[in-house]
Amino acid sequence: AKLSAELAAADADWETRLAEALDEADAEWEDRLSTALATAEEERARQAEEALCSRDEQWKTKLDAALAESEARWRDVVTESAAAATAERETQLAEAAEEADRSWGAKLAEARAEMEGESRAALEAARRQAGAELEAARLEEAEAVRG
Repeated sequence: AKLSAELAAADADWETRLAEALDEADAEWEDRLSTALATAEEERARQAEEALCSRDEQWKTKLDAALAESEARWRDVVTESAAAATAERETQLAEAAEEADRSWGAKLAEARAEMEGESRAALEAARRQAGAELEAARLEEAEAVRG
């Protein structure tokens, strides 16, 4: 009976030690698993953050390129519009200058013709008056000779 009691005690001790060892191994595996999961989660989060940063950089690069292209196109359009407006304005100014030249030329010709007409009329009037004075002088002379 003593042997049976010792065997039972040894068996109970063995079971206790086995249960403790299993509990310890479970706890150690849970810690390792927890640590591995946390590490994996951290790695996944780091990789996700890197992927997001990479995508952000790609989008930023694409956006910068699109903005630069848009700005270049805008500058081209503004330059072309300004050149077209300048050319149109120069054409309008040239046409206005030509019209002014024609208008002033016509006015000058008209004034010249008017002045020539007035000069001719004045010359004709002066001729008539000179002719009349000459005729009067002849008549006076003729009367002087008669009288």
